[in-house]
Order: sequence, then structure tokens, then C-alpha cells
Amino acid sequence: MNHPHIELFDNCVYHTHKNSKDIVKQLRKAGWAEVALPGGEESMLYPVYVHHDEGTAYGAIVPDFEGCFAAADSMRDLPAAVQEAAGAFFEGEEVGIPEPSDPEELNGEEYQGGSWAFIDIDTGKLNTAKERVNISIPVFALREIDEYIVRLGENRSQFLYTSALKVIRGEIPEVIVKKAAAKKTRAKRGSGSR
Repeated sequence: MNHPHIELFDNCVYHTHKNSKDIVKQLRKAGWAEVALPGGEESMLYPVYVHHDEGTAYGAIVPDFEGCFAAADSMRDLPAAVQEAAGAFFEGEEVGIPEPSDPEELNGEEYQGGSWAFIDIDTGKLNTAKERVNISIPVFALREIDEYIVRLGENRSQFLYTSALKVIRGEIPEVIVKKAAAKKTRAKRGSGSR
């Protein structure tokens, strides 16, 4: 019996067998259909088509997220790149997250010449459901925010959560955030001494 070569590392199952049927059966027998990450986040193994030519990055297509592509310099870096690409794919979208497909059903021309990996995608980080919250913002700040977002063409909620995520993810340099906090602290001290 011809068994596919399977490698397990980090959150990825990688195989070099061209026929996905055997690997899907083996993964199902081994219980790799769905796993939970520490902290209770939902995680699912999605089939990812991987292609690589000598001297290029590893390219990945996530068929269940139509139009979602990722690239990494090594197979070991591919799971993180796929998670990041999936996050960007769903960001700001109000759509359901599809269940993983059976790779046996994915046999188009775009899936020729490479191999399949089953990558653990934390779907909890893709949750696009909205939750209403109540926050307090000084009136002057809210007016400035509203004037600014009119120019951007965004709505207030979108602007507030995308700005907060940019700070959390380090997309806005920490030095700017720290300077703003220090300026605010100095202003409070100055107003309290009068």
C-alpha cells in the first residue's frame, strides 16, 4: 500500500502525496478534523494548496476563502502567513466563515503541480460578528473624530476599532502612542496645579 509522506510541525500538516484521498482518511482517523487551541479559541484544519518553484517563496491558496492567498519563504513560516492572510481577507467583512472543504473535491487546473497542506487556522480571530459596546468619549474628541471620518468616508465604529487594532498590532509606532500618553499626563498634571 502506498502511503503519503506526512510531516507535522507547528499548526500544519504537510504531505507530498498527489492523491488527497488517502491523507484525508488518515487525518480523519487520527482525529485531525477539528482541534482547540489553548485559551478556548476555535481552530480548524483547512486545506491549503501550496506551490513552490526553485528560488521563489512558497505560495498558498486557501480555496475555502475565495481569493485568499499567502506567501512565505519556508514551509515552516507558511501557517503564520496563511493565518495573517485569512485575517486580512475577513477584516471588515460581515460574512460567515465556511467549513473546510474536502480536498478531494478541489481538483481544478489551479491545483496542479503542487501539493496540499492542512493548516490550522484560528477561526476565532476571523470572527466578524459585531458586538454593541458603550464607551465614554469627551465631546470635543468625538467632534474631532467625526470631522476626520467624514473626510475618510468611514463610520465612527469602523474608525475606532481599526485605529485601536493598528495600535495593538504595532502598525502605529509605539513611540507615537507613548508620546501621546506622556503629553496627556503632562496636561493633567498642569491642570491640577492651578
